[in-house]
Amino acid sequence: MSASKIDLRVNNRSCSDHPVARLVKAVRHASKDSVELEIVFNPSDIPTEVAILYLTRHGFRVVEVKEVNEGLKSIVARRA
Repeated sequence: MSASKIDLRVNNRSCSDHPVARLVKAVRHASKDSVELEIVFNPSDIPTEVAILYLTRHGFRVVEVKEVNEGLKSIVARRA
């Protein structure tokens, strides 16, 4: 079982580096061996419900949603 950690907290200035765009790329490019994803993000950039919906639509089941630090969330998802 392989796990990938995706950190979406760092914001750059270009549109392609927006956290939503990076989430889309990361889920799309998650190898078939990546059974589990851990995504750390700021809910002001990506609403938690949107991140969960995107993951479930792409074959992942959300296992855990937790607050990492003040204002940061972590989602752990496994391939369904």
